[in-house]
Amino acid sequence: LRQMEARAGLAFIGSGACIACRRHRFPVLEDDASDDLNLVLKVVSNGGRALQVPNIGVYDYMDGDVNHQIQSRTRRVVRSLTTISRNAAIMNPLNHPDYAFCVISHKVLRWMSPLWLIGMLVASGALYSVPFYQGVFLAQVGFYSLAALGFVLRHVSISRWPLLAIPLGVVIANIAFLRGLISFVVGRRMQIHEPARLGEQ
Repeated sequence: LRQMEARAGLAFIGSGACIACRRHRFPVLEDDASDDLNLVLKVVSNGGRALQVPNIGVYDYMDGDVNHQIQSRTRRVVRSLTTISRNAAIMNPLNHPDYAFCVISHKVLRWMSPLWLIGMLVASGALYSVPFYQGVFLAQVGFYSLAALGFVLRHVSISRWPLLAIPLGVVIANIAFLRGLISFVVGRRMQIHEPARLGEQ
């Protein structure tokens, strides 16, 4: 998705593990905003452009601990929403319909996915008497049951078992997204970012 946005001239987010900016373009960055997103949005708002270079040998990893994953993803959502709210000019669809569409569809709607999932579960449960929705409801219950089993067995290497690892990963991400949305709405901001190191796992 990022590559397609970049090819369209609409790259709007960098990768923290490897990002560069021309010195005269480098903006002032707030402590409680997402540098990956804030830097690019500010540069573009001030007339610059962002490029994405594929196949650079930089690597990142996701901490295997469930609590650390939730904390990390929650922090990302809060800091990114803070960033978006402060870059109103480029987020105005009247001024930049292209960037506004990309940021909202790529990021904001994805962070709202727990609301869609909860709504789908509740709606299909309310329509359980209809055979189609009965199947939809049971499929969701089965998916979340696999996630719960993956959580119970998380200290075993479930990464080799996609049937458990994928549902657990989806649920973890959406729990974090929901926490991040709530935290942002109630006014919580996150200024300190201390990423976990490989030796700390």
